[in-house]
Amino acid sequence: MRIDKYIWSIRVFKTRSLATKSCIGDKIKLNGEFVKQSKVVKKNDIIAIKKVPIWRIYKVISLPKTRVGAKLVEDFSLEITSKEDLEFRN
Repeated sequence: MRIDKYIWSIRVFKTRSLATKSCIGDKIKLNGEFVKQSKVVKKNDIIAIKKVPIWRIYKVISLPKTRVGAKLVEDFSLEITSKEDLEFRN
């Protein structure tokens, strides 16, 4: 699955076009490297997304077939952002 479609499917972005623009703007890393929107995501990959002022980090658990409901997001991704970063954001 393409990274732009994946991060849209797990509800990190409201629209797929916003997810695509973030990839183009160097705000998305896959396994530590900046990627284009067409990069393929696999199980156990690590995705870092720049949400000013921190990088939010997610581990890919599974790949959804379509956009998932909010209650099902945890079945497909695990947020591993440190607590310090999350507190810094607030």
